[in-house]
Amino acid sequence: GMGTVYSTTAVYAVKGQPPHNVALIDVDEGFRMMSRVEGIDPLQVKIGMRVKVKINPGDDKQLPYPVFTPAGDAK
Repeated sequence: GMGTVYSTTAVYAVKGQPPHNVALIDVDEGFRMMSRVEGIDPLQVKIGMRVKVKINPGDDKQLPYPVFTPAGDAK
């Protein structure tokens, strides 16, 4: 799981709370998916940034799901 950020936006869902990002990721295996990039300030996620997949384990209310983190020295 590696990919490249195709598009990104910062979403301010609750007034006074920090934003989160929503990104479209071109996955190296040949498809594009909507996800988010974690481990970095949402405003620092950039188009063209290389990312790697991370599977969040989920819990009894949420199935496991993929998110992305910056690859290499992208932080």
